Amino acid sequence: MKVTEQRNKVIGWLRGADPSTNYNAARKKHESGTSDWLLHSEQFQSWEVGDGQFMWLYGIPGAGKTILSSTVIRHLTAQYDKRPGCRVAYYYFDFNDPRKQTVTGCLKSLVQQLCAQSDSVPEPLLSLYEECKGSDPSSAQLTDALTSMLSTSSRDFIVIDALDECKEEEGEREREAFFEALASIKTLATGSYCIFVTSRPELDIRREMMVLGDMVLEVLGTLVNEDIRLHVKAYLAKDARMKKWPANVKEEVVDALTDKANGM
Repeated sequence: MKVTEQRNKVIGWLRGADPSTNYNAARKKHESGTSDWLLHSEQFQSWEVGDGQFMWLYGIPGAGKTILSSTVIRHLTAQYDKRPGCRVAYYYFDFNDPRKQTVTGCLKSLVQQLCAQSDSVPEPLLSLYEECKGSDPSSAQLTDALTSMLSTSSRDFIVIDALDECKEEEGEREREAFFEALASIKTLATGSYCIFVTSRPELDIRREMMVLGDMVLEVLGTLVNEDIRLHVKAYLAKDARMKKWPANVKEEVVDALTDKANGM
Protein backbone atom coordinates (compact mmCIF):
# COMPACT_ATOMS: atom_id res chain seq x y z
CA MET A 1 0.00 0.00 0.00
CA LYS A 2 2.90 2.35 0.78
CA VAL A 3 4.49 1.66 -2.62
CA THR A 4 1.18 2.28 -4.40
CA GLU A 5 0.62 5.52 -2.53
CA GLN A 6 4.16 6.63 -3.30
CA ARG A 7 3.75 5.87 -7.00
CA ASN A 8 0.42 7.69 -7.18
CA LYS A 9 1.95 10.80 -5.62
CA VAL A 10 4.80 10.85 -8.12
CA ILE A 11 2.49 10.19 -11.07
CA GLY A 12 0.19 13.00 -9.96
CA TRP A 13 3.18 15.34 -9.64
CA LEU A 14 4.26 14.57 -13.22
CA ARG A 15 0.78 14.71 -14.74
CA GLY A 16 0.43 17.06 -17.71
CA ALA A 17 -1.20 17.08 -21.14
CA ASP A 18 -2.55 13.63 -22.03
CA PRO A 19 -1.02 12.16 -25.25
CA SER A 20 -3.67 9.44 -25.37
CA THR A 21 -6.12 11.95 -26.89
CA ASN A 22 -3.83 12.23 -29.93
CA TYR A 23 -3.40 8.48 -30.09
CA ASN A 24 -7.14 7.80 -29.94
CA ALA A 25 -7.85 10.43 -32.61
CA ALA A 26 -5.25 8.85 -34.90
CA ARG A 27 -6.66 5.36 -34.37
CA LYS A 28 -10.12 6.58 -35.37
CA LYS A 29 -8.69 7.71 -38.71
CA HIS A 30 -6.78 4.48 -39.28
CA GLU A 31 -8.08 2.22 -42.02
CA SER A 32 -7.69 -1.50 -41.39
CA GLY A 33 -4.82 -2.97 -43.37
CA THR A 34 -2.98 0.31 -43.85
CA SER A 35 0.44 1.03 -42.29
CA ASP A 36 1.35 -2.67 -42.32
CA TRP A 37 4.21 -1.97 -44.74
CA LEU A 38 6.03 -0.14 -41.93
CA LEU A 39 5.74 -3.00 -39.46
CA HIS A 40 7.01 -5.39 -42.14
CA SER A 41 9.91 -3.19 -43.22
CA GLU A 42 13.46 -4.37 -42.62
CA GLN A 43 14.33 -1.14 -40.79
CA PHE A 44 11.46 -1.39 -38.31
CA GLN A 45 11.98 -5.07 -37.58
CA SER A 46 15.67 -4.47 -36.98
CA TRP A 47 14.83 -1.56 -34.67
CA GLU A 48 12.27 -3.55 -32.71
CA VAL A 49 14.71 -6.30 -31.69
CA GLY A 50 17.70 -4.01 -31.08
CA ASP A 51 19.09 -2.46 -27.91
CA GLY A 52 19.66 1.28 -27.64
CA GLN A 53 18.26 1.74 -31.14
CA PHE A 54 16.93 5.06 -32.47
CA MET A 55 14.70 5.07 -35.55
CA TRP A 56 13.67 8.22 -37.42
CA LEU A 57 10.69 8.11 -39.79
CA TYR A 58 10.24 11.26 -41.85
CA GLY A 59 8.02 12.49 -44.65
CA ILE A 60 6.19 15.42 -46.21
CA PRO A 61 3.12 17.02 -44.55
CA GLY A 62 0.08 14.81 -45.00
CA ALA A 63 2.07 11.62 -45.57
CA GLY A 64 0.32 9.91 -42.66
CA LYS A 65 3.16 9.93 -40.12
CA THR A 66 0.82 10.33 -37.14
CA ILE A 67 -1.32 7.40 -38.31
CA LEU A 68 1.87 5.37 -38.75
CA SER A 69 3.11 6.23 -35.26
CA SER A 70 -0.26 5.22 -33.80
CA THR A 71 0.10 1.87 -35.59
CA VAL A 72 3.56 1.43 -34.07
CA ILE A 73 2.19 2.20 -30.59
CA ARG A 74 -0.69 -0.24 -31.04
CA HIS A 75 1.69 -2.94 -32.31
CA LEU A 76 4.14 -2.48 -29.44
CA THR A 77 1.40 -2.37 -26.83
CA ALA A 78 -0.15 -5.57 -28.17
CA GLN A 79 3.22 -7.31 -28.32
CA TYR A 80 4.86 -6.17 -25.10
CA ASP A 81 2.45 -4.41 -22.76
CA LYS A 82 1.50 -7.57 -20.88
CA ARG A 83 4.97 -9.09 -20.81
CA PRO A 84 6.75 -8.87 -17.45
CA GLY A 85 9.54 -6.31 -17.53
CA CYS A 86 8.32 -4.55 -20.69
CA ARG A 87 7.12 -0.95 -20.85
CA VAL A 88 5.73 1.17 -23.71
CA ALA A 89 5.53 4.99 -23.53
CA TYR A 90 4.67 7.56 -26.19
CA TYR A 91 4.18 11.26 -26.79
CA TYR A 92 2.67 13.48 -29.50
CA PHE A 93 3.93 16.99 -30.08
CA ASP A 94 0.94 19.03 -31.27
CA PHE A 95 0.84 22.54 -32.77
CA ASN A 96 -2.86 22.75 -31.81
CA ASP A 97 -2.07 22.44 -28.10
CA PRO A 98 0.60 24.73 -26.55
CA ARG A 99 0.92 22.29 -23.63
CA LYS A 100 2.19 19.66 -26.06
CA GLN A 101 4.90 21.75 -27.69
CA THR A 102 7.64 21.67 -25.03
CA VAL A 103 10.43 19.23 -24.24
CA THR A 104 9.62 19.36 -20.53
CA GLY A 105 6.05 18.28 -21.26
CA CYS A 106 7.33 15.40 -23.38
CA LEU A 107 9.86 14.21 -20.80
CA LYS A 108 7.39 14.51 -17.91
CA SER A 109 4.87 12.37 -19.78
CA LEU A 110 7.41 9.68 -20.71
CA VAL A 111 8.78 9.46 -17.16
CA GLN A 112 5.25 9.34 -15.77
CA GLN A 113 4.20 6.53 -18.12
CA LEU A 114 7.28 4.43 -17.35
CA CYS A 115 6.80 5.01 -13.62
CA ALA A 116 3.15 3.90 -13.87
CA GLN A 117 4.32 0.63 -15.43
CA SER A 118 7.03 -0.01 -12.81
CA ASP A 119 6.70 -2.18 -9.72
CA SER A 120 7.94 0.70 -7.58
CA VAL A 121 9.12 4.28 -7.99
CA PRO A 122 12.76 4.20 -9.17
CA GLU A 123 15.06 5.65 -6.54
CA PRO A 124 16.43 8.50 -8.74
CA LEU A 125 12.87 9.60 -9.54
CA LEU A 126 11.84 9.42 -5.90
CA SER A 127 14.86 11.54 -4.95
CA LEU A 128 13.92 14.09 -7.63
CA TYR A 129 10.35 14.20 -6.31
CA GLU A 130 11.57 14.91 -2.79
CA GLU A 131 14.12 17.45 -4.05
CA CYS A 132 11.57 19.45 -6.07
CA LYS A 133 9.03 19.54 -3.19
CA GLY A 134 6.08 19.83 -5.56
CA SER A 135 7.65 22.29 -8.02
CA ASP A 136 8.22 21.41 -11.67
CA PRO A 137 11.49 19.64 -12.52
CA SER A 138 13.76 21.03 -15.24
CA SER A 139 14.27 19.29 -18.58
CA ALA A 140 17.82 18.38 -17.48
CA GLN A 141 16.50 16.75 -14.29
CA LEU A 142 13.86 14.87 -16.25
CA THR A 143 16.45 13.72 -18.79
CA ASP A 144 18.58 12.33 -15.96
CA ALA A 145 15.54 10.55 -14.50
CA LEU A 146 14.55 9.10 -17.87
CA THR A 147 18.12 7.99 -18.59
CA SER A 148 18.21 6.24 -15.24
CA MET A 149 14.88 4.51 -15.91
CA LEU A 150 16.16 3.33 -19.30
CA SER A 151 19.19 1.79 -17.59
CA THR A 152 17.20 -0.86 -15.73
CA SER A 153 16.53 -4.49 -16.62
CA SER A 154 13.23 -3.56 -18.28
CA ARG A 155 12.60 -3.76 -22.03
CA ASP A 156 11.42 -0.26 -22.96
CA PHE A 157 9.90 1.23 -26.12
CA ILE A 158 9.35 4.96 -26.64
CA VAL A 159 7.45 6.50 -29.57
CA ILE A 160 7.56 10.26 -30.20
CA ASP A 161 5.41 11.71 -32.98
CA ALA A 162 5.61 15.05 -34.85
CA LEU A 163 8.89 16.39 -33.51
CA ASP A 164 8.57 19.25 -36.01
CA GLU A 165 5.60 20.49 -33.95
CA CYS A 166 7.87 21.00 -30.96
CA LYS A 167 8.01 24.77 -30.36
CA GLU A 168 10.71 26.43 -32.45
CA GLU A 169 10.53 30.21 -32.28
CA GLU A 170 13.07 32.99 -31.98
CA GLY A 171 14.52 32.88 -28.49
CA GLU A 172 13.23 29.36 -27.87
CA ARG A 173 15.51 26.31 -27.76
CA GLU A 174 12.99 23.50 -27.32
CA ARG A 175 14.26 21.34 -30.17
CA GLU A 176 17.86 21.92 -29.14
CA ALA A 177 16.94 20.76 -25.63
CA PHE A 178 15.20 17.73 -27.12
CA PHE A 179 18.27 16.72 -29.12
CA GLU A 180 20.44 17.20 -26.03
CA ALA A 181 18.13 14.87 -24.13
CA LEU A 182 18.27 12.22 -26.89
CA ALA A 183 22.06 12.48 -27.11
CA SER A 184 22.36 12.09 -23.33
CA ILE A 185 20.12 9.03 -23.35
CA LYS A 186 22.02 7.46 -26.25
CA THR A 187 25.35 8.05 -24.50
CA LEU A 188 24.44 7.16 -20.92
CA ALA A 189 21.41 4.82 -20.85
CA THR A 190 22.55 1.22 -20.54
CA GLY A 191 19.29 -0.72 -20.62
CA SER A 192 17.37 -2.54 -23.33
CA TYR A 193 15.40 0.26 -24.95
CA CYS A 194 14.33 1.52 -28.40
CA ILE A 195 13.19 5.02 -29.39
CA PHE A 196 11.07 5.80 -32.49
CA VAL A 197 10.68 9.41 -33.72
CA THR A 198 8.60 10.84 -36.59
CA SER A 199 8.75 14.31 -38.13
CA ARG A 200 8.92 16.38 -41.27
CA PRO A 201 12.46 16.54 -42.68
CA GLU A 202 13.18 20.06 -41.45
CA LEU A 203 16.81 21.07 -41.67
CA ASP A 204 17.68 21.08 -37.96
CA ILE A 205 15.85 17.82 -37.34
CA ARG A 206 17.48 16.12 -40.33
CA ARG A 207 20.92 17.27 -39.23
CA GLU A 208 20.53 15.85 -35.72
CA MET A 209 18.58 12.69 -36.50
CA MET A 210 20.94 11.62 -39.26
CA VAL A 211 23.58 11.47 -36.51
CA LEU A 212 21.42 10.01 -33.71
CA GLY A 213 19.32 7.64 -35.83
CA ASP A 214 20.44 4.05 -36.22
CA MET A 215 17.62 3.45 -38.71
CA VAL A 216 16.24 6.16 -41.01
CA LEU A 217 13.19 5.65 -43.23
CA GLU A 218 11.46 8.12 -45.53
CA VAL A 219 7.72 7.84 -46.11
CA LEU A 220 7.70 7.74 -49.90
CA GLY A 221 4.64 7.94 -52.12
CA THR A 222 5.41 4.48 -53.44
CA LEU A 223 5.15 3.13 -49.88
CA VAL A 224 1.81 4.73 -49.00
CA ASN A 225 0.03 4.39 -52.35
CA GLU A 226 -1.46 1.06 -51.34
CA ASP A 227 -2.65 2.60 -48.07
CA ILE A 228 -4.35 5.36 -50.06
CA ARG A 229 -6.02 2.79 -52.31
CA LEU A 230 -7.30 0.84 -49.30
CA HIS A 231 -8.68 3.99 -47.70
CA VAL A 232 -10.46 5.19 -50.85
CA LYS A 233 -11.92 1.73 -51.49
CA ALA A 234 -13.21 1.54 -47.91
CA TYR A 235 -14.80 4.99 -48.22
CA LEU A 236 -16.51 4.07 -51.48
CA ALA A 237 -17.82 0.89 -49.89
CA LYS A 238 -19.27 2.74 -46.88
CA ASP A 239 -20.79 5.83 -48.49
CA ALA A 240 -24.53 5.36 -49.06
CA ARG A 241 -24.48 6.93 -52.51
CA MET A 242 -21.06 5.93 -53.82
CA LYS A 243 -21.32 2.26 -52.92
CA LYS A 244 -24.03 1.94 -55.60
CA TRP A 245 -21.69 3.08 -58.36
CA PRO A 246 -20.62 0.50 -60.97
CA ALA A 247 -17.41 -1.37 -60.15
CA ASN A 248 -15.53 0.13 -63.12
CA VAL A 249 -16.40 3.68 -62.01
CA LYS A 250 -15.20 2.94 -58.47
CA GLU A 251 -11.93 1.58 -59.84
CA GLU A 252 -11.42 4.71 -61.95
CA VAL A 253 -11.98 6.87 -58.87
CA VAL A 254 -9.51 4.81 -56.84
CA ASP A 255 -6.87 4.99 -59.57
CA ALA A 256 -7.33 8.74 -60.14
CA LEU A 257 -7.19 9.70 -56.45
CA THR A 258 -4.22 7.45 -55.78
CA ASP A 259 -2.29 8.85 -58.73
CA LYS A 260 -3.05 12.48 -57.88
CA ALA A 261 -2.50 12.17 -54.13
CA ASN A 262 1.29 12.36 -54.45
CA GLY A 263 1.73 10.26 -51.34
CA MET A 264 -0.50 12.48 -49.17
